[in-house]
Amino acid sequence: MKTTFGRLFAMSAALIFLCLLLLGITFRLMLDRGLEEEKRQAMQDSAQILADLASAYDATGELEYRWGNFHICLTTAAMASGSDMLLCDMDGTVRICSCQSMECIHADTVVGADVIDAVLETGEVFLESDLGGLYDTPQFIEGMPVVSSADGSQIGVLIVAAERAQTRQVSVQATTIFFYVSVFVLVAALIMSYAMSRRQAGSILQIARTAARFGRGELDVRAEVSGSNTEEVNELAAAFNNMADSLAASERQRKEFVANVSHELKTPMTTIAGFTDGILDGTIPPQEQRHYLQMISDEVRRLSRLVRSMLEISRLQSQGIAEDKKRRFDLCETVGQVLISFEQRVNRKRIEMDVQLPERRGGRKPIPTASRR
Repeated sequence: MKTTFGRLFAMSAALIFLCLLLLGITFRLMLDRGLEEEKRQAMQDSAQILADLASAYDATGELEYRWGNFHICLTTAAMASGSDMLLCDMDGTVRICSCQSMECIHADTVVGADVIDAVLETGEVFLESDLGGLYDTPQFIEGMPVVSSADGSQIGVLIVAAERAQTRQVSVQATTIFFYVSVFVLVAALIMSYAMSRRQAGSILQIARTAARFGRGELDVRAEVSGSNTEEVNELAAAFNNMADSLAASERQRKEFVANVSHELKTPMTTIAGFTDGILDGTIPPQEQRHYLQMISDEVRRLSRLVRSMLEISRLQSQGIAEDKKRRFDLCETVGQVLISFEQRVNRKRIEMDVQLPERRGGRKPIPTASRR
């Protein structure tokens, strides 16, 4: 994972997986709690209604002597809610059960005393219990006291029991759906993350390849600034292009400086070498050697001035010139002064010159066109 693409993709995949995992755990916990609360409310409502109905049957004496009618109500409510419903006396003995058979196997069995005591103490209880071995596995238990309508005393306990598997099955189904949806979202997100990471890494790799080509001497190559790139990549490409332009300009100045140095130094060095060889091999007679030595000395001084001037020009090109130090001057006037300083040499060597200069600013007379021999 040393590449930018690999790190971006791995980070994106890890973040997406972690988010989906946390979302799944939170969803499962909230779903279980919601289903449990909904189941509790439904069982509580059923227990309250049946407890009130039992109180009404007790007031008419039918609960004790004609409990068949109440058994039918209990069985019907149990079938509608998918729960078991038991009517127990004060010591926990089952008197009426929601079994469809009139000869119920639960009759005369005793539920756990902890459930009966909790109902009698608190008036209503919701817990998980196997009712003292009445069920093989713990059930959701809702207990509600049956109160006599005559004197308000507690005459029994109504218990509603529902399997935990009912809510667990709904939770498992919802979790399964969430799992498949999460897998689809994860795969889609990874594909998009792969494409985006590859694209961003490709843009950076393209800039790196361009920089490598530039380093090999291809000074005209530039990084692409495209609307499909991110702002950061475009800023990186623009910064590289600015750097490349600056380096290319510096390289052009260096080449021009070398060319100028070669051209300017060639003439005085040729003169010095020629006169020196003439003195050494005897071509120049002794009586004229002083004259030519003076010419060699002049060329050396000229060479020194050229070197200083070129170094100063190079320094100014690299550092720039402050605006307050820049001055305007008339180039035509400078050319004219140079021509006048070489007038004697031009006449002595009979060189024909045709000088044409444009009108100078300020209304001054131009240097006239001249032809000299």
